[in-house]
Amino acid sequence: MQGGVLKERNADDSSITRMRRLNKEFYEIHDFVAKSGMKMSILKLRNQMWKVIIHGPPETKFEGTSHPFIIQFPEKYPFEPPMIYNADEDDRYPFLLGGNVAPFKILREKWCLAIPISLPITALYHLFIVNGKKEDNKENCQNKKVVPIDVPMIAVEAFEKTVVERVKTGTLSKSRGQALLELVKNFFRKNQNEEDIDKDLQKLHVKRSALLEQINKCDRNIAYHERRARSS
Repeated sequence: MQGGVLKERNADDSSITRMRRLNKEFYEIHDFVAKSGMKMSILKLRNQMWKVIIHGPPETKFEGTSHPFIIQFPEKYPFEPPMIYNADEDDRYPFLLGGNVAPFKILREKWCLAIPISLPITALYHLFIVNGKKEDNKENCQNKKVVPIDVPMIAVEAFEKTVVERVKTGTLSKSRGQALLELVKNFFRKNQNEEDIDKDLQKLHVKRSALLEQINKCDRNIAYHERRARSS
């Protein structure tokens, strides 16, 4: 009896945590979108489901079009990630996973309860920017295999810029802004630095190979001239 009561109390606490988080995020997301300049509308269908309508970014092939997405929050949110998928079954996007699901790793194995919903929404919008400038033909789109990806750096930078702007205008506390920037730094900037190091190492390896080839060439020339000197 006591165990059942405790279990029910824990479930109630989890529900309260989820509702507080969702209400706070829904309140904040509209200011975030306004400060970011992203063209989108966000509606609450019910407590655990939002509808996001992405209006095609300017100067892309999606300009003038609208793309409805559903954000489904699980019972254990924010301890489990939400699912984001396109609401129109007739649409097909070559940059989304099967079922038109958002492909970001932060919505899967890299989820962290500190991640605000504004981050994957920003990432989704910028997928339309990145892919809107690519003229892939239909055959390539159909044959292209999509795998989970990290948030594009263009989206990370846009998120950071919007956080800074919200702190400046007083719609986000300085401490909260610093926490979000630190979160992004740990999640994405660290990976970027590691990638930069890998690229630098590859460049050094290429230079090393070229230098070794030059040294070998010089050794061959020296050996050739020594042989000629001895034979004469």
